[in-house]
Amino acid sequence: MQHGELLAAKNGMMDPATIQRLGFTPARTEVRRRLLCQVAAPKGFGKTTFALTGPEPIYYYKLETGDEGVVEPFAAAGREIYTYRAYYNRANWKEEWTKFLDSIAYTCLEMKDKPCTFVFDTMSEVYEFGRMAHFGGRLSQVVPREYGVIYADMREIIRNVEACGASGIFIQKMGPSFDNKAVLEVKGWDDIKWDMQVLLSLHRVDATPEYPGIRYIGRVDECRQNGRLVGTQLENGGQDPLNIEHLMRIVHG
Repeated sequence: MQHGELLAAKNGMMDPATIQRLGFTPARTEVRRRLLCQVAAPKGFGKTTFALTGPEPIYYYKLETGDEGVVEPFAAAGREIYTYRAYYNRANWKEEWTKFLDSIAYTCLEMKDKPCTFVFDTMSEVYEFGRMAHFGGRLSQVVPREYGVIYADMREIIRNVEACGASGIFIQKMGPSFDNKAVLEVKGWDDIKWDMQVLLSLHRVDATPEYPGIRYIGRVDECRQNGRLVGTQLENGGQDPLNIEHLMRIVHG
């Protein structure tokens, strides 16, 4: 930057061309109507079912095997869903990880500023996939400073979806805490929460004489845009149904 530009910046008088050359863009005046949401729950609590209620088309990154019988009814009902099967083994960890990251990046570019949803089922498994791609079979010998490459890849996934303007549903497994087996915690890369608009946990209430059917309830644990929603419970059949369209409506107004 030349002295004149420094002086203009100090006086708040930089021209638009200079501002752009320095890497800045004007702030948006309208909030994008989309959702970046972590969905966390143990197995069988309706994570995938919730994720597939997002805006179409849905780009479903499948890293688990528990979706059979869940995705098909949505597709049969006419929902536009495309599945990417990220299966890997010890012979192709690095190659498949590169293909996986490239697929996300290119799809985000193609769908920029178009309504759609990216679903990662699960981000817990994405993290394991990345660890195997970078470290192979020597996981017990990896020192903390080496994890930076994986963290960078994980952030790249989230930021590609964020920059695209799409909705992103990042499913996380939950299981017993290492320190206290009675407490559930997210399994995988927990830093994802810093980039989310909403943290949603799913809960299952088994049948009772008063409520003969199993109830699936979503609880808003954090909401960046609207803190008043923290603690809100979503349940189909109630005032706040458990689906992404309704969650976006109450988040964005």
